Amino acid sequence: MGVKCPKKGAKWRLLREHATLLVMTHLLYCHAVALIVVGKSAARQLATTIYSLGTCVENLVSQIFKKAEKPGIS
Repeated sequence: MGVKCPKKGAKWRLLREHATLLVMTHLLYCHAVALIVVGKSAARQLATTIYSLGTCVENLVSQIFKKAEKPGIS
């Protein structure tokens, strides 16, 4: 039982070229950098949203306390 080897053609030569390896490495690097940027952007957006929600809650609480401090008309 022999193992069939793929035919050595232009496609296999291309995959062994140093230029192809360089291009693939560059694409992987760009993809990794893009993932890091997207991750940091998402984290920054989440932090901004949480800060905004906190500010809204603080404003609502201060308005409630201001209304509670005012003497009611009786």
